[in-house]
Amino acid sequence: MHTLVQDLRHAWRSLIHTPTLTLAAVLSLGLGIGANTTVFTWVQSVLLRPIPGAQDPSTLYATTLETREGSDRSWSYPNYRDLRDRASLVDLFAQRDVPMSVSVDGRAERAYGALVTGNYFQVIGVQPLVGRLLSPQDDHTPGAHPVIVLSHAYWQRRFGGTPDIVGRQVTINNTPMTVIGVAAAPFVGTSLGLSAAAWVPMAMQPQLMGSTRLDNRGNGWMQTFARLKPGVAREQAQAELAAIIAQLGQAHPDVVGGFQIDVVRAWEANFGASSQLAPILAVLAVVVALVLLIACANAASLLLSRAVGRRREVAIRLSLGANRSRLVRQLLSEAMLVSLVAGSVGVLLAYWTSDVLMAFAPPTDMPISFGLGVDATTVGYAAVVSLVTGVLFGLAPAWQVSRPDTAHALKEEAGRGSSGGRTSHRLRSTLVVAQIAVCLVLLIGAGLFMRSLQAAYDLQPGFDPDGLLVASVDLFPNGYTPATGRQFHHRLTEAIAALPGVQSVALGRQVPLGLAGNSSMGVTVEGYVPRENEEVNIGYNAVGPRYFETMKIPMARGREFATQDTEQSPRVVIVNETMAARYWPGREAIGGRLRLGTEMYQVIGVAKNINYARLAEGPQTHIYLALEQNYISNVVLHVRTDAEPVSALATVRDTVRRLDTNLPLFDARSANEHMVAAFFAQKMGANLLGAMAVLAVILSAVGLYGVIAYAVSQRTHEMGIRLALGAAPADLLMMVLRQGLLLTGVGLAIGLVLAFVATGFMRSLLPGIAPRDPITFIGVPLLLTAIATVAALIPARRASSVDPLVALRYE
Repeated sequence: MHTLVQDLRHAWRSLIHTPTLTLAAVLSLGLGIGANTTVFTWVQSVLLRPIPGAQDPSTLYATTLETREGSDRSWSYPNYRDLRDRASLVDLFAQRDVPMSVSVDGRAERAYGALVTGNYFQVIGVQPLVGRLLSPQDDHTPGAHPVIVLSHAYWQRRFGGTPDIVGRQVTINNTPMTVIGVAAAPFVGTSLGLSAAAWVPMAMQPQLMGSTRLDNRGNGWMQTFARLKPGVAREQAQAELAAIIAQLGQAHPDVVGGFQIDVVRAWEANFGASSQLAPILAVLAVVVALVLLIACANAASLLLSRAVGRRREVAIRLSLGANRSRLVRQLLSEAMLVSLVAGSVGVLLAYWTSDVLMAFAPPTDMPISFGLGVDATTVGYAAVVSLVTGVLFGLAPAWQVSRPDTAHALKEEAGRGSSGGRTSHRLRSTLVVAQIAVCLVLLIGAGLFMRSLQAAYDLQPGFDPDGLLVASVDLFPNGYTPATGRQFHHRLTEAIAALPGVQSVALGRQVPLGLAGNSSMGVTVEGYVPRENEEVNIGYNAVGPRYFETMKIPMARGREFATQDTEQSPRVVIVNETMAARYWPGREAIGGRLRLGTEMYQVIGVAKNINYARLAEGPQTHIYLALEQNYISNVVLHVRTDAEPVSALATVRDTVRRLDTNLPLFDARSANEHMVAAFFAQKMGANLLGAMAVLAVILSAVGLYGVIAYAVSQRTHEMGIRLALGAAPADLLMMVLRQGLLLTGVGLAIGLVLAFVATGFMRSLLPGIAPRDPITFIGVPLLLTAIATVAALIPARRASSVDPLVALRYE
């Protein structure tokens, strides 16, 4: 321990004697370590700990369902209940996000909460801060226990953190409920990216959502999670649950037959923000590791420069009997000290930038939260990275400087191209080649994401988002029945259609390419015989009259919904072109019939295809139901205006308020803003990879400059001789420039091979372009060559302007 302290003290004294070089190394490594630490906080929050506050997250898994054709399915309550009661290796719980109208003392506001099963808090391992949490007894009988648990954040914000909250009455979606407790922070729920305001027993589903779903085995609407019991492996749990699902499939072949179950980590599930962010975070983790390698190469190059000047010092110490391993340890201590200081800089940068991820969240009224922040684990990670980095960039310089030709080094003054200098120069050149190769890979990755983002902007979604305002209203929390809700829908559309500047208005269940994604349902098409094991499951939307006119979705043939398509009239449906071609091949789809549930519907029109869930998706089958015949309380208002759509928001909001003063208008923005969700991964990748690539370019350019400048300083005497013998300054400039371009060319060749291999794994993240996009693969190397030329040109010009007399006297 005494020796270590002595080494560190000596290292500190040695480093402060070269403050510029030390500062450069610290800043270079600090940027690399900071980028890695920031991304680690994101990976930890989004992927490793997606449920903040849960006990032992390593044994918490999501359970997902797939049909025999590979389509994702949500859980129905009867399926969940049967698995929960039969499973012996896991404890299962379920949840469903629900919008809530929370009324306290006559003042209502919209919040997002969750319906959860009675064992929810018990299985997750959350403790109450105030009062108690939900128990299985609260979830036995539908509607029997109108109780609610508040989150810590919502208790603080809405109720001022009052300690007498237990027993207080609140009204949730027109249902009086009693607050029984507050969950301890930092728990915010299991919605994987959303922060719940409150939790209500699953048995209260009819009161919070309308018609009951608790007895319908074919209606999937929940997400489920599993806690492995002690000593149980994931494979064992999956085998048991798969056997139970198979039994349910035999008992209920029409609604469960062929279902497959997967027990997966939360970020592998088919729901939540974690699954959306996992691919881009994986790319970012690799990218910041490469940036750190470039920073290490820069720091190693700087230490090599410093080491050249210490060859005589090391030789003297060796000649006096110093042990070589002792010298290596001393030199490594200097590198470790630099890396630890850089690690502190990195933690500070991570503290400032950990919330940057939220800047890429799509615009929404939903309470997005990932629990980001720097904690003890983050600091520990930065410390480990700093120590590994110190060894990584410090070992080669330490090993080389500890092996001088002692006799030669003792006679050496400034080193006129000594062997040690040539060896260090070769090592520095190798590091620069590696920097350029890695930098090229990063630039190509960033370029591909930028090109994909531009392609996403240029893709035509099949409808016109320009001039379109979308906003949501939910009638159920305000006590509307289907009959009164239909009447309100009529009055709302008529009132807004009469506003100045409004071209058309329509209602719909959801916005294409929004956060809600795409809903689907099982359909039976009359006259169509499904293939063996084929499941006819079709995406759908429920829309009102003038929807296609408002969205500017062309009708291929037939008509769109009209006011005469009422609840009392025959059921009608509109299909898209892909649906018509697949299920009515070679014949007219209009007039065809299909069954949804127990109702038979007739096709009255065929609409052109649009993009529903993703901009780059292939042709999808889709149907449109008449909203009047398929009432829902939570609808999206689509308003096409003459001017900028957001400018009409105030008058639309006032119109809604005049019709119902207690009805909030939420999630209101232009359709173009809503569509940001469709390409947020490309936007995030383009911005973050672009920032990392710029950092890599700067570090690589500095590294190349340093190598060429060092080579020029080593060859000053030689250049003086050349000039004295008649060489032109331009000849020297080209000689030095060729050296820089040679290093650049080797790095580019290696980088192109690496990029060609790496981009093949990014295909799913790059809609709209090929992963080996020729424009990117040609343009980026040219750009990097230009930057490298500038970096090499500065020392090259210095070499060409050497005074021969001064150079000949240079030692």
